[in-house]
Amino acid sequence: MTIPKGSIHAFRNTSGATVRLINTHSPGLRFREHQEVMERLIRQGKVTEMGGFKNTLYLSLHSVEYRDLLILVKPPDSIVKLGARLARLLGCSLM
Repeated sequence: MTIPKGSIHAFRNTSGATVRLINTHSPGLRFREHQEVMERLIRQGKVTEMGGFKNTLYLSLHSVEYRDLLILVKPPDSIVKLGARLARLLGCSLM
């Protein structure tokens, strides 16, 4: 599958089974870094699901940090930026 630049897209595994996906980005930009930071947030227990207050703060921070790679459609960008500001005020960090 090829996704044109700027296209809105998403992937979700709804099967309950493990799914493996080979994902290639060309040019790669900071996509690998983006994935590694998200993996670290999950391992540290800072992100445990897509909903909830704490998860929203960290996902907002992550989205603002990597907005050169992706811009969320839902929730709206203004809400994501507000969430990231609140996260910083509360001392949240991507490290």
